[in-house]
Amino acid sequence: MDIIDECNSIIVQIESPTHEEDAAVPEETSQVVRTLFQGTVLIQPCPKDHPCLRDSKQKYPEGEPVFLFTLKNMVDSKVSMVPMGMINFVTRKVIGGMWINLLKIAEDIREGKRSQHMEAIMVKAELYDWVKNRIEVMNDKAVAEASRNSEEDETKDDDDVNDAAGAADADADTTKGAGMDTEQGAMGEVTAEEPGTMDEAKEGTAKDDQQQ
Repeated sequence: MDIIDECNSIIVQIESPTHEEDAAVPEETSQVVRTLFQGTVLIQPCPKDHPCLRDSKQKYPEGEPVFLFTLKNMVDSKVSMVPMGMINFVTRKVIGGMWINLLKIAEDIREGKRSQHMEAIMVKAELYDWVKNRIEVMNDKAVAEASRNSEEDETKDDDDVNDAAGAADADADTTKGAGMDTEQGAMGEVTAEEPGTMDEAKEGTAKDDQQQ
């Protein structure tokens, strides 16, 4: 299922095949009980801050696209005499190990080490080609989105710098204005005291004239 336009993801739904769909699957009889399995794989670009990527021991080359695979499944093991808690515990452990093995198999196929798997892929080439094509589209969209977000962050940083510079200029103007007010106040004080000083000067001048 392609939901790239909605949330840039691909969903693969999995169901356990029946004997009619695949002859390799044993036909269910009174002596053969088949476990039923339903699963969903969600494929999406891995966010850079995702815990799985952060805690991964795998080192990825710079610039290499990294995808997040999320697996959700439901299993009816048809084992009624075993407590459900134990079934859930075993299922979680088994599924975890199975997922690691699947990744290892995928790496082997990529390196050409598993001819039978490669032949099976060729049988369903249409499906695998579709998935590969959609993943490339999904990756291109993720790269374009990351580039756009980076440009927006740079623009925002520039705006923040300009705002900070404007605020600093405003503070400087306010400080300068306050300094001018202080100077004007000091000059006003001097002017206010000036008449007394002038009177004293006049009195001194008058006394000098009388003495002469």
